[in-house]
Amino acid sequence: LSSFLGGEAYRFYLQQVASHLNKWTLKWFYRALMDECFPSDMVDQMHLEIDNFKQGSYSVKEFTSAMQQKLDIVSTIGKQECVSKLWKGFHPHIQASLIKDQLNGNTSTWKEV
Repeated sequence: LSSFLGGEAYRFYLQQVASHLNKWTLKWFYRALMDECFPSDMVDQMHLEIDNFKQGSYSVKEFTSAMQQKLDIVSTIGKQECVSKLWKGFHPHIQASLIKDQLNGNTSTWKEV
């Protein structure tokens, strides 16, 4: 595991984990690593970033991919809410086109949208 770490994560591993490997599960390690390396309000910050994220100059494919990456970080958001956030970030003319195709940000699936 240590060969995949660098910087602050590697220091955390050496100082906290390496000498007590038998006491750590992978799940516990990842949780402690996140607490150590990221601000405590990171999830709140990411929620705000997702809520304010707009398509802008991205293509639909680029925007969808970027939104998916952000949503993957915040795994507490349900599937339908993810679709709704994606929908709200699209340009109005993209939303209108999706509506013409009888899709809806509140009921359609990610794949459909």
